[in-house]
Amino acid sequence: MNNRIEAAIERGFERLSAALAMPKEKRLWNADAVAEYFGISKASAYRSVLCKPDFPEPIKIEDGCKRWVSGEVIDWAESHRERRGRRRNGQSSRLASAEAVSL
Repeated sequence: MNNRIEAAIERGFERLSAALAMPKEKRLWNADAVAEYFGISKASAYRSVLCKPDFPEPIKIEDGCKRWVSGEVIDWAESHRERRGRRRNGQSSRLASAEAVSL
């Protein structure tokens, strides 16, 4: 095998190993990963989740790419699930439809 190809494969394995060693709550998710976490399409994620004013701010990477810190997304989702659960159980009389998220 060509030395350049072998070196590229080795760099790829090193990057993959480093990414897998990173704590799950610190990984960067693209819009596809965020959508997969919520179990919705990418278009639905942009329409109903990523546009929320209190949703975590993305990290802007070169070429306009955006990534979200996975731990921040998970924390946000859990806080919204708790709020929705309290509303359903009658613990909160205020129904803020602007905060409702399809989870």
